[in-house]
Amino acid sequence: MYNFRYTMTGERVKPEAMIPETASRKEIESRVDELLTRGVVEVADKEHLRARLLEEGTVLRVKLGIDPTGSRLHVGRGSTLLKLKEFQDLGHQIVIIIGDGTAQVGDSSDKTGARKGLTPKQIADNIKDYMQQFARILDVSKLELVHNADWLENISLDTLLRLASCQTMQEAVGRKNFSDRISRGDSVSFAEAFYPLLQAYDSVMINADVELGGTDQTYNLTKGRDVQEAYGMPPQDYMTTQLLIGPDGEKMSTSIGNCIWIDDTPEIKYVQLMKIADSLIPTYLECATRLPMDFVGRSIQELHDGTADIVALKKVLAHEVVRLYDGNEAADNAATYFQSTVQRMETPESVLRSKLEPGDISIKALVSLLVEKNLARSKADVRRLIEQHGFYVDGIPIDPKTAHIKLAENGSFVIRLGKRSLNMLAIEAE
Repeated sequence: MYNFRYTMTGERVKPEAMIPETASRKEIESRVDELLTRGVVEVADKEHLRARLLEEGTVLRVKLGIDPTGSRLHVGRGSTLLKLKEFQDLGHQIVIIIGDGTAQVGDSSDKTGARKGLTPKQIADNIKDYMQQFARILDVSKLELVHNADWLENISLDTLLRLASCQTMQEAVGRKNFSDRISRGDSVSFAEAFYPLLQAYDSVMINADVELGGTDQTYNLTKGRDVQEAYGMPPQDYMTTQLLIGPDGEKMSTSIGNCIWIDDTPEIKYVQLMKIADSLIPTYLECATRLPMDFVGRSIQELHDGTADIVALKKVLAHEVVRLYDGNEAADNAATYFQSTVQRMETPESVLRSKLEPGDISIKALVSLLVEKNLARSKADVRRLIEQHGFYVDGIPIDPKTAHIKLAENGSFVIRLGKRSLNMLAIEAE
């Protein structure tokens, strides 16, 4: 239905399977079964999708939509890219839709209030480095990349009415986040309520066979099936995957900023992964790595039994995540960095020591310390970063209203100023 635009290749290329030609039927079935279960919460019709995946010569069109709410992708989004890679390695066609049209509305599926729409300039700025980030996991030479503004900005009245008929008012206001807002007396716009139908129309336009999304996207994915049927198309299968929790204990979110970014330096990623809560290890092992599932299963059982070496297991996790995005050498170097600067508290250039009172430290004192040690040009620069949510402590952006932060038990924490800067601060109590 749509004249596809390609950014990496000039023609449509049938993807090639990455599994060996000599792979047995049993080996292929094992790969398919892992694809359908690893990190997966729900498949609309698992047996139907499994049968299609095992059909020889069938190439499925697998859709992922991304609204460009930020310029960087986090490892939670990366876990979905890893799932797409499983489809790609089996020879299926990956279609990523950049939601430059839907982002102007904003998806409030997982929000307690309306999401502010993005301007065309914000969208253009955010998407410019996406392909380089996709390429850390996917073979982008075989990727279809399209923009839904190409069809949504010229949508007809007939299409709008057909889409509107695929959702009742009861369905729209019955969604928990909407009903909660209405019960509080907060407004819910028709634009927000219409968002799932716009996302669903994407499935029609690219002729999707499968759509992926987090558990917060279930309603939108089911609407994709409804809209396809309204257009006389077979309804897509859909797959929801587990959501990763950020260092602050909340869902990892670009909007919040509580993220481990896939384009962070290897050292930052490694340190942040070592600091996740122990309870998150099973989900990260299953979703954020491609370590063998028998190892993952044994590790989870040891965690449950209380026999796991937590630190050793986190090191395996951190090394594997960094390896996926940056390569084995970078992962080895990051592990060495962590061991020397965190565990042994040695003092490379990126570590400073300063005598402070034990317990909480005021943001004001920390700002002064950074300037005193020449880690920031001025207090004004640091305050500006704080106002822009660009001042991170242990991976969490500091709220401009925050007055104090609590020191970790070992008296150390990771400071990040902006996107890249990393400093280990070793605090010695007087």
